[in-house]
Amino acid sequence: MPTSNASTPTAPIQPRAPEPTAVGDAGTDVAPAPARIAPTGGARPATATPVAVSTTVPAVVLPTTTPTASPGGESLPLATFWDRLRRLEYLPAIDHLQPLSPGARADPLFGVAEALGAGDAAGPVMRGMGAAVDRLELRWDQLEPAPGVYDFATLDDTLAMNDQIGFSVLAVVDGTPDWATPGTLPPGNAPPIGLDQPVFLADGAVNPNNPWAGFLATVAARYGPRIDAWEIWNEPNSNAFWNGTPSQYARLLAVAQAVLAKAAPSAPVLLGGMVSDDGVFLGAVAAALCPARPCAGVFPPAVAWHVYDNPADIARLAGLTRRLLQPYAVAPEVWITEANVPVDDPQAPDDAVVGQDAVSLNGQAAFVLQAYALARLAGVHTMVIYRASDVDDQGHYWGLLRGDGSARPALLAYRTAAQRLGGTRAIGLSHPQSGVSVAQFCGDGNRVAVAWNDTTARVDVAIPAVAARADAVDAADAAVPLTPVQGAWRVALPPATAPTALTVALGLPTLVVQAGDC
Repeated sequence: MPTSNASTPTAPIQPRAPEPTAVGDAGTDVAPAPARIAPTGGARPATATPVAVSTTVPAVVLPTTTPTASPGGESLPLATFWDRLRRLEYLPAIDHLQPLSPGARADPLFGVAEALGAGDAAGPVMRGMGAAVDRLELRWDQLEPAPGVYDFATLDDTLAMNDQIGFSVLAVVDGTPDWATPGTLPPGNAPPIGLDQPVFLADGAVNPNNPWAGFLATVAARYGPRIDAWEIWNEPNSNAFWNGTPSQYARLLAVAQAVLAKAAPSAPVLLGGMVSDDGVFLGAVAAALCPARPCAGVFPPAVAWHVYDNPADIARLAGLTRRLLQPYAVAPEVWITEANVPVDDPQAPDDAVVGQDAVSLNGQAAFVLQAYALARLAGVHTMVIYRASDVDDQGHYWGLLRGDGSARPALLAYRTAAQRLGGTRAIGLSHPQSGVSVAQFCGDGNRVAVAWNDTTARVDVAIPAVAARADAVDAADAAVPLTPVQGAWRVALPPATAPTALTVALGLPTLVVQAGDC
């Protein structure tokens, strides 16, 4: 939802536990090639007003580059960035941490929203915490405020910063300008004028009578390979962000595909991040795009959803997408381009809204770690946490980083997920006893079990020993060696937060990492 909108937070909870810290392996921090998004089939809130920029974390000033330059990876090792930030002494989140090794921050599963758009230290921090993808909003009404009049200054600077640190950029494009809004419809969320006009003229040029096509062609020509994937609109199945019909959205998407196939052929196009629902909107869009089945070559290569509050929705939506589109003979990648849960943070600003769907700081950390385990199991290409750092989103504060540069526990859970699950393949999910889930993964030289408890009592669980050595790792990546008992590693899973009418039980996972090949 939040791309320019925000969701409604929730109920108060228990006092904040002391924030954990952890020290990870720094690795050899040479500048790797950026983790590019594969060009294959692969907010919470987003309002019609621009996202506010945090001013409490000092800006990182970097040199600009020419707009059409193509990034070639990190131009400075992230350890250098972090050392400079530490010397400035304003970013407590990284006081006791090192950036993950290049290999641990190359997995496109790990994304974050607006790390670059924040205009502060959030970009290098999240890159070092394992984020390979940044979802960046490109608002048409800001970039082209009048017909043919473009303002690229901020976006130029933003992508120049990325040339330094090497995210793959997922651009979500939305925001109809008032001059392109038909009739009396409010600007921002309306289907643009000229949408039904041909995309191209007879000579192959973009049709000037289709402003949406012209805008996309201009942006793609300017930035080229610096944008790695294009998400068409934010939450088009919500009236808060799209005032048109599913058929009109299908046309918006088809125009975008036609333009970007010529202007940015290597970058996948995503059917815009839908709020979690029963698939009715997606079904209507598919029918409009493909009135005659099958649909290969017509349907976009990826479908994006937003998941808030309940990480179990990830598997449900991935399965729903595949079942619904199977009759069309297409199998697009599934992306989760916004995910989070509202949090009741005792250190939030005084104007923070705490609704009845809010969870504790540890509940938010549990959501992040569970969600990445479930996303890997469900075959999700990329999952984006909304968002990197706090802005005042109508009284809601979603950041992994607070505005003062301190870390919420969810940031450390994110880092642990990237460190321990990056590059793994899923083995399976089991429920060895009521209320307990164990997700198994195979990595490079180890086997990782992510276990969590959905009950409100502590639970002991046994993980079969398949290696001679294992560690129990908590959400902050603190590791404790285990001793096998009768051929198993036994760990105690902490109780979950008690569910309410608007929240689900969220237990902090414990990871059992066994050394050795799977």
